[in-house]
Amino acid sequence: MARVKLYNKKYNVTYVYDSVSYWDPELKQPRSKRKLIGKIDPDTGEIIPTSPRGKRARDKNQSRSAASGPVKNAVPTESETMSNDAISVELEDYKRRLLEVEAKLARSESQIAVLNAERKEIREELAALVKKLR
Repeated sequence: MARVKLYNKKYNVTYVYDSVSYWDPELKQPRSKRKLIGKIDPDTGEIIPTSPRGKRARDKNQSRSAASGPVKNAVPTESETMSNDAISVELEDYKRRLLEVEAKLARSESQIAVLNAERKEIREELAALVKKLR
């Protein structure tokens, strides 16, 4: 079973289906059966389940803004600030690791350049030797 996303240009909505492939012996072709799971919320990217027969999952009296959840404060909380500090430390670690990899790559590239020069010399010597034999 696979998840399939289909974008509807007319309504600007992406629907998500469970798809099962099977062999159709009459047509001698693979076919698929799909079952609608829901649609993707464009803001959060989460799948919003659809209820049977196309009815909305949420209550009709509930407004769209209330369904989206609580509004975040513009000022970060202490726990968010702590996580930002942890992210900063992790970011510095990634930068350090990136610099190490770039240094290794530079060393490797210089070794490759030396080997290419040596290969060129050997080919030239081989060509001269072949020329002498003819």
